[in-house]
Amino acid sequence: MTAASATTLPGRLRRARWYHPEWTVAVVAAAAWTLTIVAPGHGGAGWAVMAAAMMLPPALPAVRRVAMSGKWARRGRAAAGFAAAYLAVWALYGTVLLACVRWSQVPAHADGPLVAALLTAALWELTPYKRRWVRAGHRTPPLPPDGWRADRACLLAGLRHGGASVGACWALMLPMTVTAHLHLPLMILLTAIAVAEESLVKGTRLTHASATALLLAALVIAV
Repeated sequence: MTAASATTLPGRLRRARWYHPEWTVAVVAAAAWTLTIVAPGHGGAGWAVMAAAMMLPPALPAVRRVAMSGKWARRGRAAAGFAAAYLAVWALYGTVLLACVRWSQVPAHADGPLVAALLTAALWELTPYKRRWVRAGHRTPPLPPDGWRADRACLLAGLRHGGASVGACWALMLPMTVTAHLHLPLMILLTAIAVAEESLVKGTRLTHASATALLLAALVIAV
């Protein structure tokens, strides 16, 4: 990119995309939020969109690290491959979770299952296993800069990060699965917890605060 082209609007957009390849994934997350709010769906497709809205924002720092590890020309492809593999893990978890909810015949419009799910999430926040999974999500191994090995490494990194994210946040998705309607304030709270814990370097220190917030949310819904 020449100095002259960098000052034009298309040049600035290209430069921003190169230096911030995670923004393409952020746009997908924003679209998922919009679709979830405007046309909330039920079942696997609706859950997949909701999972993308809630779980892509916490993954943005990892997307950036993976994309920046390769050559400039392939940063967008690296971000897309990583994000696709990451979401595939969440989609698999969602398939299993929805099957379990249907099998257990959870009452769709009762507050009891939602409160129980929030209490489960709060208890999980206090376990050492939660903190281990959060720390695992902060690790990004060195990746090849180019070629098919780089593509494979990005996919594998996405799968590993998705596994760590599910391990850390599986309980945070329970409340949104057992409720039959879109609970936007709760969705925002759960996403904020996931973003804070998975994005911040000292996210493991926030688990007690997260547990308190989840307990308060359960109390509000119960009363």
